[in-house]
Amino acid sequence: VNCTLCACVKGSIECRKKQCVPITTCPDGKILTRNGCCPICTEKPGVCTVFGDPHYNTFDGRTFNFQGTCQYVLAKDCSPAASFQVLVKNDARRTRSFSWTKSVEFVTADVSISLHQHLTVKQNGTRIALPYETAQIHIDLDGYLLKLSTKTGLEITWDGDSFVEVMAAPHLKGKLCGLCGNYNGHRRDDLIGRDGHFRFDVDEFAETWRVESNEVCHRPHRKPASYLCPGSVKVKFRAHRECQKP
Repeated sequence: VNCTLCACVKGSIECRKKQCVPITTCPDGKILTRNGCCPICTEKPGVCTVFGDPHYNTFDGRTFNFQGTCQYVLAKDCSPAASFQVLVKNDARRTRSFSWTKSVEFVTADVSISLHQHLTVKQNGTRIALPYETAQIHIDLDGYLLKLSTKTGLEITWDGDSFVEVMAAPHLKGKLCGLCGNYNGHRRDDLIGRDGHFRFDVDEFAETWRVESNEVCHRPHRKPASYLCPGSVKVKFRAHRECQKP
């Protein structure tokens, strides 16, 4: 980045370093970015997480549990561009009561990149070595985590076991749909199904995002609704993130 300002003064070129306005903090909802010449406050990206058995925390901060063991749309570009979708496949891991995320798949019109157990990565079904980079996608290990970054403004983090984090750039706000919600800043309308209708029941909402396939999978058994304390889920999430640190 060129941070020098030059001007013609009385027939000669004079240059000086760009003067920055000191910024140390940003308003709520924004973060301090130091990528350019001067620090600026930019909008926070949206973050959706899936972890545990499994807990879902949407881009807008709504938390719910879902125990389906099929493949589902986690996040999708629901704008007219329809440029990508992120799919998750769950399995029960020897129990009928809970499920975990088994794999994550990033799909565009041209390519499918799937992230599997033990940090294995496949392109269109064929295993690839890391680091991997194209004009649109970059994949590499970051400590004990796998990171997939895209030019569309999406970043997917996978721990090779059951933890998924999808980070969406601010320009994708209001353009997404799926289990991670619509990323419009309001958690109250996150449970909008594939058909565009709001669901009060989490299982009904999640089932609308199930991916049809020839594989046999099990829908979650109906069970009495239990109260999910958002506070306890956030504590478990922080503990999980601490365990991922090298």
